[in-house]
Amino acid sequence: MLDSAERFDLDTTHLAQTLEALPRSYAGPTKVLAAPYGIIGFGEGAWAAEVARDWIDASMVAGGTQFVLLGGLDFGEADSGMILAEAAGATLYRMGIGLKATRATRDEKGLTLKFTDPLADLEHLIPISPFSSYTYLQALCYACDRASSAEAAEVVLEDLRETCNTEVHSDTNPAKQLAWKLWTRTPILLAGTPFQSQIWAWQLMLSRLGKSMSIPIERNPLTIVASGFEARHETGDSLVALLLGGSDEALEFMQEVLESRVSEVIQVPAPSTELYAQQLGLWYFGAWVSYYLALLYGTDPKDSAALNELRNNQ
Repeated sequence: MLDSAERFDLDTTHLAQTLEALPRSYAGPTKVLAAPYGIIGFGEGAWAAEVARDWIDASMVAGGTQFVLLGGLDFGEADSGMILAEAAGATLYRMGIGLKATRATRDEKGLTLKFTDPLADLEHLIPISPFSSYTYLQALCYACDRASSAEAAEVVLEDLRETCNTEVHSDTNPAKQLAWKLWTRTPILLAGTPFQSQIWAWQLMLSRLGKSMSIPIERNPLTIVASGFEARHETGDSLVALLLGGSDEALEFMQEVLESRVSEVIQVPAPSTELYAQQLGLWYFGAWVSYYLALLYGTDPKDSAALNELRNNQ
């Protein structure tokens, strides 16, 4: 079914083409900005901000560069964050879609909120997209003098594109194969310590693209998986556990427990490279899996009407 050209007619916004074109598509700023760095993120920029904390220590900084990822759905929090950052003396670097009504400004009278064009004064415009995390993260790499990490990530994404794109048959396409394994099942999302943010990323992708719910387990996972099925063993029949990033000692214990409680336990290994490239690679693979899952359910993977309405009414 995923190897039929007619199946891709469901994709009315041509997201498969966007996914295929994503590696090496970054065309934004590459100038290194002044350290120290702080970062806060909202909406589509929130997960990217979480990943960037692997090399950006602070949420807010006094002096240096304060990154503000304006991905929408912030409900006023972005304004507050920018006021605090400017009060601390940081230079704001705003990337994303801008604010709907206001932004923080400084003049001779001090800090104020000014009504403005939502796209005015953005240092880097990043349009709304299920795949905007790629642009946010690559921009942050270049701004923080991590061009080598950005390049390593591009190599990983290129390799994944070669094995996951729509032209690769299901027999050898790992993204199509995993989508089939998730079809009609609910994924439980688990990850080792270096890849905890992948639980968040995959839950977002499976819902936004795949139009499917999943169960993230991020706190006390050993206790949860060892206890949560005891009263109702039958609930595990429709569940499949994904070990994002592969396995480690803690996940080995969880896998042993889960194998007798859920339908299947599947390891989703990370590429063999540096951590940042692994993170972006796992995210990209999750995007392909989620895209194919939507098609299996006969659903257009584009953003839902409810999500668009929520954005319009923010």
